[in-house]
Amino acid sequence: MSAPRGGRGGMGLMGRIYRLKTHVIPFKDHRNSSALMVFEGKESCSLPYLFSIAIYFTHPGASPESVSPKELLEALQRNTILNSRRIRLELFFLPSAPGTEQENCIEHYRAEKLARGDYTRQIQALQTSEGAQRNEAEGLPGFVPTYIDDRSCEFYHGLLYICRDEDWRQGGQRMDYVLFDPISQEQYAELVEGLDEPETLAPSYTTQKTIQMGQNEDPHEVPDLVGASIALVANLKTENETNPAWYEAESRGWSSW
Repeated sequence: MSAPRGGRGGMGLMGRIYRLKTHVIPFKDHRNSSALMVFEGKESCSLPYLFSIAIYFTHPGASPESVSPKELLEALQRNTILNSRRIRLELFFLPSAPGTEQENCIEHYRAEKLARGDYTRQIQALQTSEGAQRNEAEGLPGFVPTYIDDRSCEFYHGLLYICRDEDWRQGGQRMDYVLFDPISQEQYAELVEGLDEPETLAPSYTTQKTIQMGQNEDPHEVPDLVGASIALVANLKTENETNPAWYEAESRGWSSW
């Protein structure tokens, strides 16, 4: 059996072939500002995945109308295994003066997470529901409780990305990778005792990652890609926590959380 013509195909758990679609869902954040969810999944199912990554656009000229979310997701997937991860991107637009971007984005992220909670609420609701089909809008899915997987070497609960350019396709095609909300200094001191690590854990950690490879770049020298970093951080939690819940909800015919 081949994939249906006219669209991309994917393979389900039972070997069935289905059509893929990049879903883009507009929504309002806690400030009533426009934002977007984007994820690739079954054409027939618009239920968002539970594992999320927040990307902030801080240039005043960036907007939901100009960002081209489908093209962005494709760019992040290219040359990575990100398309194998069932994740959703949340795109926020937060115009910020130079030098204030990181502080503003972290503040917004915390407030949005406070307003919506984390995805454990959706998982608990699924476990306690009676299995009825759920098509009405129930609200936005929550955020990731913590991005820490290996507590022996990962020190920050929060993660977000920042694009400072008006058009992510232009310029250096880079995003800031920002870790924040660290574990306690006491926990950190115990973990790094005897190791060649800083004595004090900084409130945040920032580095830069590349959106996509340039046409003239050596394919054997892959840069530090945004998509690769998302695929890595999503690996364990999607497999162990969010994917089973999503499959169960999808099998019940849910289209919202």
